[in-house]
Amino acid sequence: MGHSIPPLALLSPRVSAESLELLDKLRRAAPGEMTIPIAERLLQGRVERDELRKLWMHYRPALLGRTAQGRGVAVPRIDPRIPEAEKSVAKADVLTALRFGRSDWTGAAEPYAYRVFIDVALPGEALVGKAEHRVIHAVALVRPTATAVVEFHAVHVSGCAAQDDLPRWLGTAAPYFTKIWVAYKGRNASRFSSEHVHDFGSLSVEDGQVIVRTKPRAMREAGTKTGLLATEILSSLSRRQR
Repeated sequence: MGHSIPPLALLSPRVSAESLELLDKLRRAAPGEMTIPIAERLLQGRVERDELRKLWMHYRPALLGRTAQGRGVAVPRIDPRIPEAEKSVAKADVLTALRFGRSDWTGAAEPYAYRVFIDVALPGEALVGKAEHRVIHAVALVRPTATAVVEFHAVHVSGCAAQDDLPRWLGTAAPYFTKIWVAYKGRNASRFSSEHVHDFGSLSVEDGQVIVRTKPRAMREAGTKTGLLATEILSSLSRRQR
C-alpha cells in the first residue's frame, strides 16, 4: 500500500501477535483513513492491546456477526446501507479519530500531554441516572503546556442514548469535566445546533479528523470534581496492569 514498515525482527516487544490480529480485524470494518494511523502507531509500540480491543469491540457490531472462520469463507466487510452497521461504524470512527487524530479540537494544537480514554466509568458516587449514563464514551486528558492545569474533556457520541434525556444527564456529569462535547459523524453534525442548544460543544468527524462545530460554554460547576475522575482513571489503569 506504499507504507514502509520495519522488519519483523526489529519490532518493539510491545507489538504482540494478538495486537496485530486485532489490527487485521479492525481493517475489515474500519475505513483506511482510520486504520493507517493506528497501524503506524502500533508498529512503533505506541498503542496498547487493551486499547485496540476496545476499538475492535466498537467496530465489531458493524459486521453483524459475520466472521472469517471456515475454509473458503470470504473476509467479511461492512455494508453501510444497513442502519445498524452505519450507526456502529459512525461511533467507532468518532472514537478512533479522537484517539489517533489531531488534538487541536481541544484548543491546544501541540499540547504537553494528550491522552484519550475510551468508555470511562464515572466515580461510583456520581448521580447520573441510568447505569448506561455512568459511562462516558471518551475522556480526553489535556495539558496544554508543562505548567498548565490538566483539563478533562468529555465526549458523548450522538445516537447512543435517548436524545431527549441527553442535556439532563450530561449536565449532571458536568462537575467531573472541564468541558463537555457531543460528537457526530459527518453529515449528522448540523443536527446538534438545532436540537440541543445547551452548554455543550459539538464536534464532527470527517476524513478521520475532529472538527469543532460549536464551542462549549463555561459551566459554573464544571471541573469541581475532576480529582475524583482522575483517581477513577488511575484505578482502572492499575487494575488492567495486574
